Amino acid sequence: EDCPLFNAGRGSVFTSEGTIEMDAAIMDGHKGDAGSVAGVTTIKNPVSAARAVMEKSKHVFLIGKGADSFAASQNLEIRDQEYFAVPSRWEQLQQLKAQETTVSDHAFGNDRNVIHKFGTVGAVALDAAGHLAAAT
Repeated sequence: EDCPLFNAGRGSVFTSEGTIEMDAAIMDGHKGDAGSVAGVTTIKNPVSAARAVMEKSKHVFLIGKGADSFAASQNLEIRDQEYFAVPSRWEQLQQLKAQETTVSDHAFGNDRNVIHKFGTVGAVALDAAGHLAAAT
């Protein structure tokens, strides 16, 4: 989430309104615990907020300003929108607006049999005891 080359955290794509909103989720397969945040705008590392939801709240899913406020209350690092914005993502938005089109991360290419997916960073871990965890 700190590397602007990925579509997560710093380097996230812009909404059509020119803002950045991020989502993250995490699950502990062994315990069956989960946490997630959506529509967050100020949390430097949204997956850390998802983990805090899982470990430090009675909730599973927080969104928007409530999720941002919860993250701040957990002393997670908060940044302004400028931190997340990178020039290449802004240029992508301007090109799409000029073409009067949108692009999904599940958009089809010219060959309808091939799906071109442009998703965010995710991780899955399996330990020696067979415990599975996932985050995105």
